[in-house]
Amino acid sequence: MSPPITVFLMQGAWHTPTHAQFLISAFATAGIECENCWCPSTHVTNAKLPSSKDDEAAQHPDFSTPRPTTDPWPDAHTDARFVEARLRQLVEDEGKLVLVIAHSWGGIPASEACKEALCLPARKAVGKKGGVFGILFLTAFCVPVGMSTIDYVTHGPGGGDASKAFEVWPSGLVTCNDPERCLFSPTERTAHAALIKRMAESLTAQPMESNLTRLEYAGYRNVSCGYVVCEEDTMIPVAMQESLVASLKGEQGAPEVKVWRCRSGHEPAITQPELVKGIAVKFADGVLGRGVA
Repeated sequence: MSPPITVFLMQGAWHTPTHAQFLISAFATAGIECENCWCPSTHVTNAKLPSSKDDEAAQHPDFSTPRPTTDPWPDAHTDARFVEARLRQLVEDEGKLVLVIAHSWGGIPASEACKEALCLPARKAVGKKGGVFGILFLTAFCVPVGMSTIDYVTHGPGGGDASKAFEVWPSGLVTCNDPERCLFSPTERTAHAALIKRMAESLTAQPMESNLTRLEYAGYRNVSCGYVVCEEDTMIPVAMQESLVASLKGEQGAPEVKVWRCRSGHEPAITQPELVKGIAVKFADGVLGRGVA
């Protein structure tokens, strides 16, 4: 691939670096740099942010205990500022071409973080190097401005009852109900039983505020976008994914949003990382081969 790119992975709710390792390794075998973003809202304990990003045990406090502080939990706006700061380093300080891969809920902070000044078309227009050149949504929420994930799940096309997937604790944190069933298809649960059990146990909690945060800025309007529809996903069903794709096309005001489909549950980056890598490479080659870089 020429020119080289950097992949920035914005994971979904409840995920930790443990869940990113498979996709990072897949890109590494192709000589592509990939880094995972561990945002403040998924980097929490019951009382405060842990002091060490390596201390995953700190992600599993007693969720049933009320929080001993009135300080607000970090929300998706907090995460978006965190992501934007890192993208600014990659783009402005290091001059890198960046592909953002946004999974599930991660589509909210990823979209909000991709400010026009950080994106390749705007930077190229003023003779600057580097920039975010695309967002690849991986069964992700690319909602219209003014909506949250809960809004879309509850009121959007193809929506349903979000409470079936969540457990809301007195601490204000939310965990995933029955993650093995919610996040993985029956075929995947049979083929990767041990892996899926380990990945389910590695999930953390997330403040409810992050799911109620309404998108304030549509960064997906600034760059080329792709969407991977996961046909065996029960967390974000196919009908809802397709409505998100239609919404994305309408928001961009252009018919071309590249769409791929795969037979996967909600976690193709875990169960099929080579497939996701291949889609990302094709998407990047297509965008950068159109004369935008």
